[in-house]
Amino acid sequence: MNFVFQSLVFLIVYTLGIHAATDHFRWPRHRGHGNSVELCNGLINYLANGGTPRRFHFPCLCILSDLEQTESNLNTQISTLASQVQSQTMQLAAINQALATTNSHLMAVCPDSTPLRNVCNNNMAPFTFVESADGCVAICYRVVGNTLNYADAKAACTADGGSLITLDTPEKNALMVNTIRTSMTLKDRSLWIGLKFVGNQWVWEGNNAPATFTDWATDEPDTNQPCGSLNQGKHHRWFDQKCTKTIDAALCELVVPTMGG
Repeated sequence: MNFVFQSLVFLIVYTLGIHAATDHFRWPRHRGHGNSVELCNGLINYLANGGTPRRFHFPCLCILSDLEQTESNLNTQISTLASQVQSQTMQLAAINQALATTNSHLMAVCPDSTPLRNVCNNNMAPFTFVESADGCVAICYRVVGNTLNYADAKAACTADGGSLITLDTPEKNALMVNTIRTSMTLKDRSLWIGLKFVGNQWVWEGNNAPATFTDWATDEPDTNQPCGSLNQGKHHRWFDQKCTKTIDAALCELVVPTMGG
């Protein structure tokens, strides 16, 4: 309230071109800073009743000094707050950048499986979604066919909207093999996978990448058998076969489409 009264006095005094006082208005005897409200009330009432200011007086100078000091204090506080806001904004930007980097690293190690789950559940053919206990590895798979060779296995997967499975990491391979070994309908079957010997190296047909991780059965691979499978007799470790040989089924997978792909 003090500030409101002081502001009114300042505006009145500034408009009239004086610092206040009249011949007819009786100022309080004590003219210190503590009487600002009383001075403001008296001056406002006097002017409202038609009084005319005629000479300078010390109490109004005191009021102006109070207002100037208040303005200076407020400007100092505004400047301090502005500096604090700028500092906090810079800290927040640094934190957001660190968080974005951390999330990027996390997604590389443990990608979100929700898009794959959605693709798996919405496909016309009945694929099955499996996920590791930590949620970092997921596969959408389907076993199709009955006693077919590699070319027919590849075609059967394509017909269902997928491809022969790619098992290019230890984690993905372990998840798929453990799923097969614990399935009553799959544990006794050998299955084609999307691995083929091309240009003197084993390559995954799903992404055309060389097989840098391998899980070959003992003494495998041998020569002149350029198509890969999971062999039931070898506990579903990798086993090379002649591509024209027929085995139990094809192990297919769906993947999330990539942009431009």
